Amino acid sequence: MTVSIIIPAHNEEESIVSTIEGVLASVRVPYELIVVLDHCTDRTEERVRSLMEQSPQLRILRNEDRRGSFSNAVIVGFRGASGDIIVPLMADNCDDAEAINAMAVEIIAGRADVVCASRYMKGGKKIGGPLLQGLLSRLVCFSTRLLTGIPTWDVANAYKMYNRRFLMNVKYDMPDWGTEYSMALLFRAYAAGASIKEIPTVWRGQGIPMAQEWRIFRRFPGYWYWYHRAIGRKIKPKE
Repeated sequence: MTVSIIIPAHNEEESIVSTIEGVLASVRVPYELIVVLDHCTDRTEERVRSLMEQSPQLRILRNEDRRGSFSNAVIVGFRGASGDIIVPLMADNCDDAEAINAMAVEIIAGRADVVCASRYMKGGKKIGGPLLQGLLSRLVCFSTRLLTGIPTWDVANAYKMYNRRFLMNVKYDMPDWGTEYSMALLFRAYAAGASIKEIPTVWRGQGIPMAQEWRIFRRFPGYWYWYHRAIGRKIKPKE
């Protein structure tokens, strides 16, 4: 089975090379690597193309829909992927590409339709990133697990792997959402009867000044919508 690794990238010239090199150095299962260019105005495309000659598994797609929408870029990747397994990977090198190997084992063995890379389970870790965002993320993730029974401690992490055959039967086409799209897609998969597993991962992010952390509240309405639906039992596993 082949894994399609999707990297949505909007102006990531500073980190895209290290992210791709991390995949090339770490992933041992058969894979293709798709960078979805999301209306980039910097040198992201140039830097990706500089690696393509020596990396035949690397190719480019473009998000032609609304600029800067995480879900739109990921959906382009889902549609263009040819692998049996699909996993989005963030372009800022915060995700540990090594985890793809263990995630793929769960799907290949038939033990899961969705595998969540978890920062909050035993063995996982979240290093750096905005302090307030981290506190809210933990609150959402732990309360969702306790109140809904969904079998992962990290519903919010965008780093999730999907069995392509199962994913194509889920309503994954939810355009114009931010990173909360990943949580929404997990809830839809759960409601559709997905077998969900999690494996630990280490997430590494960069902090921002406390004075700028208020910006995370721009994403609050999207997360609150799906969180409210989940804990209100409006999203239930298929009997």
